[in-house]
Amino acid sequence: MMNSALCLAAASLAALSASAQTPIERLAPRNSVFVLGVKNVQESREHLKATSLWSLIKSEMVTQMWADAMADVEPKLDEALAELGVERDAITCPNGALGAALFWVRDEEIGAPYPGLIVYADWGEGADEISSLIEKLLARAEEEQGFSHELIEVAGRSAYRFDLPEEEAPEEAGEEDFDDIDMGGPGMGMGGGMFGDPAAVLENIDAVYYLRSGSAFLLCTDLSSLTDAVELLDGEEHVALADREDFQGVMKQVGSGDLYAAWLTKDATQLLGGPQGIGMAAMFMPLLKQFVGDIHAFGSATRIDGAKAMIEKTTAVYMPNGRSGLTALLDAQTPRTGLPAFAGSDVINYNTLNFEFKGLPILVQQIGQMFPMLPLQAPPGQEGPSPVDMMKEVCGPLGPQIHIVQSATTGPAQPLIAIQCTDPERFEAFLTQSQLIPAMEGKDTEGGRIYTLPLDALGGMPGLPGMEAAPADEELGMETSLGIGSEFMFFGPTAAVENALALPADAKGAPTTDAGAWQRATELLGDGPFIGWGYTDVVSLIEGQMELQKQVMDRAMEQLAADAEGEEEMAEIEQALEDNPVLAAFRQFDWSSLREYLGPSVWEAHTTEQGFIINSYSLAPAARGAE
Repeated sequence: MMNSALCLAAASLAALSASAQTPIERLAPRNSVFVLGVKNVQESREHLKATSLWSLIKSEMVTQMWADAMADVEPKLDEALAELGVERDAITCPNGALGAALFWVRDEEIGAPYPGLIVYADWGEGADEISSLIEKLLARAEEEQGFSHELIEVAGRSAYRFDLPEEEAPEEAGEEDFDDIDMGGPGMGMGGGMFGDPAAVLENIDAVYYLRSGSAFLLCTDLSSLTDAVELLDGEEHVALADREDFQGVMKQVGSGDLYAAWLTKDATQLLGGPQGIGMAAMFMPLLKQFVGDIHAFGSATRIDGAKAMIEKTTAVYMPNGRSGLTALLDAQTPRTGLPAFAGSDVINYNTLNFEFKGLPILVQQIGQMFPMLPLQAPPGQEGPSPVDMMKEVCGPLGPQIHIVQSATTGPAQPLIAIQCTDPERFEAFLTQSQLIPAMEGKDTEGGRIYTLPLDALGGMPGLPGMEAAPADEELGMETSLGIGSEFMFFGPTAAVENALALPADAKGAPTTDAGAWQRATELLGDGPFIGWGYTDVVSLIEGQMELQKQVMDRAMEQLAADAEGEEEMAEIEQALEDNPVLAAFRQFDWSSLREYLGPSVWEAHTTEQGFIINSYSLAPAARGAE
């Protein structure tokens, strides 16, 4: 008897130990499409506590903002917990690994796949309290709402099966209803467009399973996958997501982190909506592969309180067969140079990227030859340039440098985009002769030509009250122009384009608003070479966006006041906005105070033999970073 008890205790301890050390990729099925995981919640929490982000979360202003937003929710939550006999302190976060994965399951009856989901959390020492709470919630749901469940056995453990309600079958369409049938667009087939009805993939999920294994909790929509996961926790061998070469490849690129994610493209088409969707995807994916390149996976890993910055993130595009198609045109790696003069000394957001525009028409032409059904060539006997010929004229003078800038002067409404232009006369002549800018009227400026797009050509901002009229667009800095000169093609706010054209081509710029933050952040990048890099004054950008939102809201209120039928209706509208706790918290929040907690951020991207690596760093404020 004693031996049996010891064996049972040893087995339980083994199960607890195994589950505490098991990441989601070891439990997720091999045919997973997306996975999101936290290596250890408790460790990540400790990492977060060492940063100024934790101070922000615990600050009085955030605490008050949260309390205001939850004012109507928390009393109801406390009441519900009291009825269950549960203390709020008993609701804890997971203590170990945490993750979820999306995969596909084949329905043998119809021969088509549908999605599956598995969610996994290790609660460590708090597992008993959480398990008790779940049991009470299930009992309450069954008693009051008739939410039935079935107790089953999965790999030697008790599990709950919850049957999902079946949707009522739609009425059959008669001849008189034919016009109401969704055709999905011309030539797309009925009922869901090119890739079928996305909701159709959910129809085969008929149940959800819940199970506890030691300190681990599992939720899954597929019984077979759940069984494999439990057996893996028990030490049995099963082929899982972690065994896939593409998953291993992309995770090797991003390295380890507190939070990680991966999207595997190989099986993504299995979740596009039934046989019709998969069939269309089978036709479309080769074209996409030729155009974009042979991407096997995307991945990311985020480190909190990292060696270089408060938050460090590595993102990877995994292409084991090398870069091709569009991704091959992101190949011009250059050293990091100084800030261009047109960026302005008060720059708050600057990004630059090298792209080989000249190669784009060649790529499109190659695809047109491989897929002759695409209208990329001029039909026989037709006069005028083909789409590929037009692309050659547009792309020929451009690149490779691209700059995207936002400054405190120009405001956050829209950025200034500058693309290197080696032959401005050719570029401008083609745009005007081909009438690609017919709505613009050009004029000479000090450094080139500028074409201002009439505000009505932008179409306003439909559906947003207060933004339909030209004066609102002008006041919000949304008048847009295209400028050609100073060896660049500029597009963006008219004032910013005019300022950029007035600068000498060899002018150099440097940030002065917060030069210390700029230097501290960009030093993390080194000298390159990069295909792209960028800098953001995070708080200034947030402040600008919030101010823009306030102006938009003011415009909306003016329009509502104009349309309201009397003062009484307007008073009701204002009261409804005043009573909204989220909007009230949003209006009262002091966004400038974020400078105590958030510093600048930078990013850089470079090519590898197997794709791309993008590193980004979010810094703490200078004072905290110096401690």
